Amino acid sequence: MQLVQQWENHALLRFSEPIKRDLALDVTRYRFDGAPLPAGSTVACLVVSCAAVEITLPAARGRPPKTVTVIGFEDLAGKPFAPGTETHDINLMAGQ
Repeated sequence: MQLVQQWENHALLRFSEPIKRDLALDVTRYRFDGAPLPAGSTVACLVVSCAAVEITLPAARGRPPKTVTVIGFEDLAGKPFAPGTETHDINLMAGQ
């Protein structure tokens, strides 16, 4: 992950390369502060290659998350994330 931004009930994740679409769109593969996303959360690819995704929660959290973790992601060649790169600090957008 190169960049993670969060605001209200949304988070934007940008990756250094395209991610397999079925993995990127699987909400069970994301964690905020180590916890699964709440029921009703959605993930959408912002570009065809899924090198950028947006997570939408059903409601804004009481306090912004500090980290996001992705589980079992692979690039289009099937290469998994390097160990230690699955978790990234979240940058808060203005007003957070």
